[in-house]
Amino acid sequence: MNGHREILFASGAVYATLLSEADLADLQHLLESSSDYNDLLTGLPVDSDAARELLTVGPPGKPREDKFVFGIYLGGNTLIGVLDAIRDYPSEGVWYVGLLLLEPRYRRQGQGESIYRAFERWARQSGAQEIRLGVLEANAKALRFWQRLGFTEIERRPPRRYGLREHVVIEFSRKLEG
Repeated sequence: MNGHREILFASGAVYATLLSEADLADLQHLLESSSDYNDLLTGLPVDSDAARELLTVGPPGKPREDKFVFGIYLGGNTLIGVLDAIRDYPSEGVWYVGLLLLEPRYRRQGQGESIYRAFERWARQSGAQEIRLGVLEANAKALRFWQRLGFTEIERRPPRRYGLREHVVIEFSRKLEG
């Protein structure tokens, strides 16, 4: 397995641990090797400080301990993805997934669904009653992915500029049972 990391949730050979500043180089490499998402979002290259920003920036007023940035690993220590979540946001019992990103060569193999389902079980055991997330209207694959996992649309936000691009973000919700 991983040797030194605490595994918080897993599905088969895929597992998740919390990332820290010690993982900045690996996280930055992941974001750069998955730059297709950043291009869709902003139309710009991945910023050289993107990993640090992902690790540290959260919603205004939320304490750092409510932000979880999980490294998604396959087998040994191969970082294949990241899942960013905020506990009790925008309200108590609601957890917000800011990003689920897998390196392109690991997509469409079931890993995304597996790790999300494992995260959902872990979040429910940690007090989550609902998961919310926003998806770019232009990201058809992500829209299909989240809808297939049982998320339903709750709101469409007005167009907003992200770098060189403008997007409508569709907010989705999934109530957790048990």
